[in-house]
Amino acid sequence: MSDFQVGDTVCADLGLCETCVEPKPAQGNAGAFAAFAVVPASLCARAGGIDAVAAAGLPLAGLTAYQALFTKAGRTFTGDALGNLEAGQKLLVIGGATAVGAFAIQLAKNAGAFVACTASANENSRGVAKTAFCAELGADVVVDYGKEEWSAALAGQEYDLVFDTIGAQEDWRNAAKVLKKGCAFISVANFAADAAANEANVFKNFLLKSDGGDLADLVAMVEAGKLTVPVDSVVPFAEVPAALAKSSAQANAGKIVVDVAK
Repeated sequence: MSDFQVGDTVCADLGLCETCVEPKPAQGNAGAFAAFAVVPASLCARAGGIDAVAAAGLPLAGLTAYQALFTKAGRTFTGDALGNLEAGQKLLVIGGATAVGAFAIQLAKNAGAFVACTASANENSRGVAKTAFCAELGADVVVDYGKEEWSAALAGQEYDLVFDTIGAQEDWRNAAKVLKKGCAFISVANFAADAAANEANVFKNFLLKSDGGDLADLVAMVEAGKLTVPVDSVVPFAEVPAALAKSSAQANAGKIVVDVAK
């Protein structure tokens, strides 16, 4: 049983895709892109208080960042806790201009942490350099990886947590130069790390766990103006192939939201 009512606007993470469902006539479906989806109530959160585009772009990337930094419903593949970021601690986000990275910057700053991230100087869809975009989100330090190596720029600065959204093997090895001994390197992109490459730190990886409670937390933050959903663009259903190609090429800055009704 749940307290959802007919006509509620909800959002949910379905593992392979995201859905924002509003009460409207069916528009048909095509594979993972559909106007309607059947979702267990336990995975849903009410989203009537936020913009539909934001609700569609929030679940997958938002939950990934939230669970990486604070564990919540998330766990590693072996059942261990993930991050436990606290006020005053230092976080490095590798890939700050990714959708997941953009959420991580904001969530960490909301928690009172000091945040550094990596990004390129390439422009996003708004014509803003990705380094500047990360600074807009609140990052205290932005390392332009086109100009310098983050592990050299931040060496010896004793960070409490590294969150990796990129998956380069050398980043795990080089983390020992930046992370405090015994602290965690959490990745959602590296699934073949060599533990022996860095014996000073703890490597963890995971895939998010869909959870309505965690998602409701994020929706509340958006409603309160404490969390912005980074949206690259909203595209009609006919442009899905081009949108997927753009995403695969990592040319987007933020979520690409598909409007299946167009």
